[in-house]
Amino acid sequence: MSHAVNYRPFLKSQSVFKDTLYIDHEKHTPWHDMREAIDVRIQAIKARLTILLDEQERQSAQTKNVRRQLRSVGISGIDLLKPETYSIASILKPDELVLAAICGKVAGEGSALLVVSNLRVIYLNQIPFFTTMDEIGYDIVTGVSSSIGQWDAQIILHTRIKDFKMRSVNLEAASNFVYIVERYCIDMPDTSPARNIARGLQFTKQQ
Repeated sequence: MSHAVNYRPFLKSQSVFKDTLYIDHEKHTPWHDMREAIDVRIQAIKARLTILLDEQERQSAQTKNVRRQLRSVGISGIDLLKPETYSIASILKPDELVLAAICGKVAGEGSALLVVSNLRVIYLNQIPFFTTMDEIGYDIVTGVSSSIGQWDAQIILHTRIKDFKMRSVNLEAASNFVYIVERYCIDMPDTSPARNIARGLQFTKQQ
């Protein structure tokens, strides 16, 4: 005598058990762990890129601001193409202001840039694979001499260390440079505008 057997409940339970095992197996595969590690790495890369982009944007704003200041003190558009006018932005501090600057030729060194800020004097010369920078305090400066031609000027900044001689200097920049050095570097009392700038006060150039 044969008896009919209902296998459906058993098959159904086996199917559920199989699906459960499959899901657990998927959750613990090496590929899943690798995928999580990749996701963490991607997030770290995105965070790093965000920081780099923010820093690049800040540096770009600083460079534009410094180049605007250089232009306002007489540096010509041609001189702004020289590498020193780009590099000086990364040397100046965020609160440092350009009071005067000249860009010219130096014997044996090519072009160079001399900047007088509210904190110091900076000499910068760049050639491929080599950069020369001298930082000069106001108390080191002893004088400035100039030779004005029809189209350009020659400026010599005298210091206790050495003399910085530059030729083929833009006339407007040269005039402003001599004025600032003579008035605010050589004989500068504590109440001078340059000192006031260092304290965060307003600077007004006298005509």
